[in-house]
Amino acid sequence: MLTAEYPGDDVVWKAVRSFYNYDTGRAITILNNARVDFPENPTVHLTWAAARWLHSQAHDPLDVTWHMLNEDIETIIPVYNDLVERFPDDPNYKLYLGSSIGLKARVYLGKKEWLKTLIWGYRGFTQILDVAEKYPEITDTQLPLGIVEYYAGMSNFLVRWAAGMFDLNPSTI
Repeated sequence: MLTAEYPGDDVVWKAVRSFYNYDTGRAITILNNARVDFPENPTVHLTWAAARWLHSQAHDPLDVTWHMLNEDIETIIPVYNDLVERFPDDPNYKLYLGSSIGLKARVYLGKKEWLKTLIWGYRGFTQILDVAEKYPEITDTQLPLGIVEYYAGMSNFLVRWAAGMFDLNPSTI
């Protein structure tokens, strides 16, 4: 969980509840406004992209979904870069930057562009790993690391070996 509260958290949570209840259109409207009203909230931009992605998956052809998600990520990564620069002592911005970069890997995974998946996944992962090492009390860093460990454990020997190079413990479950 995030260890700090930010202006707009209550609005972001309202949107999250909407998209978890499959009211993605309402979530997007809430988040569109929240991005304007609370641009320094660390969760609002990634949550906006995720809500739009979920909505598009339900309503659009696959190629439209990937294109839209890619454009949204291209929109939010510079926002997070700016926030990291402006607030270097707040690790949550770097965590969400890493998560946004990692989500770009998901775009390339969906398109079966393996090299780009690896490059963007590594870039996002290293950002999150840096936050996890410096701020172990931020439990939100553990989910992406756990997902990487899990999928590395399901992969071939070379991928498991590479995960071990990052001191990860690939799961064989």
